[in-house]
Amino acid sequence: MNRNIKTLLIVEAYPWMGQHSGLIPLLRELRKIHQLEIHEVSGTLEGTFSGLQGKLLKRIWYRFPNSCSRRIAPYACFDGYNYGDYRVERRIESAVRKIKPDLVHHLFADTRHGYTTSLCQRLGIPFVATVHKPLSFRKLVNVDYLFLKKASAIITVGPEEKAEFEQQVSCPVHFLPHGVAHEFFVPANYQTAEPFTCITAGSHLRDYATLLKTVRIILAKDPQICFKIVIQPRHRKGDEFEGLSAIKQVSFLSGLSDTELVETYQSSHCLLLPLFTCTANNSLLEGISCGLPIITNDFPGTRAYTDPSFAELPPSGDAAAMAEAVLRLKAAPENWEPKRNSARRFAISNFDWASIAREHLELYRTID
Repeated sequence: MNRNIKTLLIVEAYPWMGQHSGLIPLLRELRKIHQLEIHEVSGTLEGTFSGLQGKLLKRIWYRFPNSCSRRIAPYACFDGYNYGDYRVERRIESAVRKIKPDLVHHLFADTRHGYTTSLCQRLGIPFVATVHKPLSFRKLVNVDYLFLKKASAIITVGPEEKAEFEQQVSCPVHFLPHGVAHEFFVPANYQTAEPFTCITAGSHLRDYATLLKTVRIILAKDPQICFKIVIQPRHRKGDEFEGLSAIKQVSFLSGLSDTELVETYQSSHCLLLPLFTCTANNSLLEGISCGLPIITNDFPGTRAYTDPSFAELPPSGDAAAMAEAVLRLKAAPENWEPKRNSARRFAISNFDWASIAREHLELYRTID
């Protein structure tokens, strides 16, 4: 395609994310590209059960077992497909028929919208799908990715997932990294104050049981270290959170504005992020962009988004190794500034949203 490309973007907008996290910065950069005529439709469930009719339909829908849901919506691609997903797909269909785009790109095609893929195939409209979830997570929630065999191209944000899909589909598969708004997530312009503080952020695929073990090991050797955990209250459930809440050096934060989130990163000495698995991770990228040394776990995804000059990647679940990495970092303040500088340069060089948006444009141009 050499002319302007009329592109319909299906966007997942999560209310707990600010204006500088997730995919919102990518949307801003794509809108700036004059070769693209951008249209958008929400791929979220917000508002799908509004009004009396919606409430009644919701009650009826959830009385059916999943098997019945699959008969009603035969293009469901995972066991939890529900009436909200069905309403979203109908909204997407309306937009496709009205706009008549040159291509449709689902920016978060992990857990639903198999009907949309089939619709685009029937109408002869190329369909591009970006997949974010790690392979192990998709197996856990029983996601059926057969519907993506109808896609014109697949984008993964992890190298392991690219190799996986190349074995399953005939369409081109591209690895395009997730980005970070590095002009917003910036390092502090002041010396980070004592005490030495580790920040942990987020809930999805975070290993808080290992974090609790790590914190206990660290405090047994150095009780002056503090820990900040940014997580919504509704996710603070389980024995691990009871244990963390009982430790005076641990503080929980939630409801932060975008600016307050940046300041929380800036006032920390490192990002401590135990994970079960990972592809791209917003907290990881934001910490790197703010110039934090990184201590997380060793996965293909974390290796793709970090560098040994500022990151240590112990095995997943190894609390002792994570604790030792924190203690080593604290004991060598002469290494803090080089690590910070290296992390910041790495974020700007590799995860700039404007550059990633241009890569999307080049991919669109290859699709007939």
